[in-house]
Amino acid sequence: MTAWPRSIIGALLLTALADATTPPTGVPANAQSTRAAETPTAPALTLTPTMAGDLRALAHLAGAPAPRLQGRIVVVTFFASWCPPCVEEFRHLKAVHGAYPADRVSIIAINLLEDWGGLSNAGRLARFLDRAAPPFTVLRGTEAISRRFGGVDRIPTLFVFDRQSKLAYRFIHRVNATKTNVTGRELRAVIDALI
Repeated sequence: MTAWPRSIIGALLLTALADATTPPTGVPANAQSTRAAETPTAPALTLTPTMAGDLRALAHLAGAPAPRLQGRIVVVTFFASWCPPCVEEFRHLKAVHGAYPADRVSIIAINLLEDWGGLSNAGRLARFLDRAAPPFTVLRGTEAISRRFGGVDRIPTLFVFDRQSKLAYRFIHRVNATKTNVTGRELRAVIDALI
């Protein structure tokens, strides 16, 4: 077996990460964050009772148990432990979680693409969750749940649903974007407008 120098492995990994962050089809390449109503290409996404049931059926990884979602503002984010912007986003999500009563706003983080490019590492995920100590619900994602949310293929990807379960805001991390995640201030502004 040939031992590859670390510099080559690092270059290959960075190239693969850049390839994985290609914008999905149907979304403008320059779109980073959008209010659903402002984006004609945004899918008509509603957090249906079936989707809520699918979320509750996912394996629980950390934080609070999956909450009842009906009548609440719901934030759903997709992340992976190897994703640097996801680490930053978790800090903001923790602050937002503490700013609102649990019966008004629910946050659910879904671990997706954890094994992308052969990067799967249960120890890394455990360390990420231990360091982040999320007070909100963290679930293990599946390809089926990704499809339910329009085919999530980039992380972090974050959705905010209003109390009527309609998509109100969406953020998708773009390749070479200067903005890599939603901030707490931005998320609070979206939530405050919905309360």
